[in-house]
Amino acid sequence: RITVRCCGHSAPIKLNTTGRSALSLAVELLDNMGENPEWEMEAALLRDLIDLFKKQSPCTRTDKMHINESVVDRWAWMLKDTIHHDITLSTADGARTAHSAILMQASPVLKAAFSSDMIEGRSKSVEITDVLPAAVSLFLELVYTGSTSADVSTDVAVDTLRLAHRWQVHDVVAMMENCAASLLSPATFIDIASVAQLLALP
Repeated sequence: RITVRCCGHSAPIKLNTTGRSALSLAVELLDNMGENPEWEMEAALLRDLIDLFKKQSPCTRTDKMHINESVVDRWAWMLKDTIHHDITLSTADGARTAHSAILMQASPVLKAAFSSDMIEGRSKSVEITDVLPAAVSLFLELVYTGSTSADVSTDVAVDTLRLAHRWQVHDVVAMMENCAASLLSPATFIDIASVAQLLALP
């Protein structure tokens, strides 16, 4: 545990540091300081620190990769050109489709399911009822292109992270960890910290 004391009369803030990242501690500490003017200087420094973390982990298309833009566009086109798709992901608002070769290469879980005699293997489809449809779309976009041009909300980011973790798509998990870090704020801390704890993320 650590104890942070104020030069004024405010009560010290105590935080449990076990298994915690610097970013999560900074966000919780800032939340505990609230609007108390006695913590004004410390709060300003924490806000600068959190902004620095965000700059290091953007959740935008600019975090793509150092390759020719046309390569990413080609894979984005393959995702949009559904005529050759042979796998269906059924969501609450309709189906998303993809290439089985892509998903089976990305996910050992899906490879096992689609190669088996289970319902998924026979029907070449997966029912996804506990994840936002937008998260399924983002998951596919990241599998195919490793990037997104969309503005990602916290709930979509959390669900995408959960789906990638469930299907053991480790590169997408890593991308969504960075994305979730960039979305951290006092308002989103509980949602993001809860899923990180649930999935045993660092």
